[in-house]
Formats: sequence, structure tokens, C-alpha cells
Amino acid sequence: MPPLPLSHARHHHHQMDFDLYDLLGIDNSCDQSQVKVAYCSLQKRCHPDIAGPAGHDIGGGFNNVLVIGADALSRYVDWTDRGTCILFGDAAGAVLVQACNSEEDGLFGFDLHSDGSGQRHLNASIKANKSNNALDSNGSVVGFPPKQSSYSCIQMNGKEVFRFAV
Repeated sequence: MPPLPLSHARHHHHQMDFDLYDLLGIDNSCDQSQVKVAYCSLQKRCHPDIAGPAGHDIGGGFNNVLVIGADALSRYVDWTDRGTCILFGDAAGAVLVQACNSEEDGLFGFDLHSDGSGQRHLNASIKANKSNNALDSNGSVVGFPPKQSSYSCIQMNGKEVFRFAV
């Protein structure tokens, strides 16, 4: 099912009292790629690390936000390696976050952490000689998405990953 145009949301969402095209700073004749670029730009400007508390007002103060995350690991799976191909694949998830007043229960905050100390046992290294992407100081590819597949297949030392995980 193709995504609905912004004009559909403008005409079918009764609580919206502003024009989404105006919010994004684009003309209503823009194509989908221009909408995506404008949206990403707005989200960067609204990020709390950049805008602080004012980011909520810049973003229009939405009451409902759909957060979608996806991973496409199948691009980096060696399908001949039974140790990894049965474990790694593509995935996606979504959550609808709704604003509430301060008297209601809500999301007060969260901490998200990762431990990269086992990286040598589970990784997909950068193809140094085949990448046409610039590398950041931490070795990650600058710019997203990468212009071409710049990572090798997932490599895993199963025993060590299991030991680390449990």
C-alpha cells in the first residue's frame, strides 16, 4: 500500500489546525523525496540536543507520533555460513507514542546502553578497498545510506558471543 500524501492527513485529521506543508517549509506540489528531505531536516532541528526544550514547539507539538525502526541485516549475511545465516535477518518494529497530561502515567524517560567490548567476536568489518564512502573518526561510514555496500558479511565467534550474552 503506497504512503498517503500529506494532503490526505490535512483533510482527514480533524484535530490538525495547521498545514503540514507549511510546517515542513515546502510547497504542496513537492514529490515524496522532497517531503522526506524536508521532514528529516525538521527532525534534526527539533532534536533536543540541538533545539533544547524549544524543539517541541518547532515540531508542531504533535499529540500522536508513530516511531518506526527497521534493520536490513540480510545484506550482510553469508548464506553459506550456517552459524550466522540462521540468526540474522531483516526486522522492523513500530510504536505509537501519545502525549498525555502530567497527571496521567506516561513515559518519564529511559536509558539505552550498549556494550561494544565483544566487537571482535561479532562484527561486519568495513571493506576498506571497495568503499567509496568517507569514514568518520570512529570508523563509521559518513552519510546514510552508504553509496554501496561497504561492509563485509557478518562474522561471529559463536562460543564467545554465547559466553558474553549469558
